[in-house]
Amino acid sequence: MLDGLDLEAPLCNFKHRLMFVTQYAELHRHLARMDYAAAAKSIVSILSEGLAPRSWYAIILTDSIPLIRSGASFGIPDYIS
Repeated sequence: MLDGLDLEAPLCNFKHRLMFVTQYAELHRHLARMDYAAAAKSIVSILSEGLAPRSWYAIILTDSIPLIRSGASFGIPDYIS
């Protein structure tokens, strides 16, 4: 009955969304523990790997406000800033 149906595309889309949700939950876990270095790595990973839908970029950047206030470096050497 399912012969001829292309189920690979929806499955790939589901896996991509699941990866995003997992990374996003991990980001909030780091923020709750005030582990700002790990949270910064999560944000960079989410945005650089293209896991987040574009409609979520503003939300993720808003989530980064505690990191900015804490002075987290996001892996950027001090001499650049």
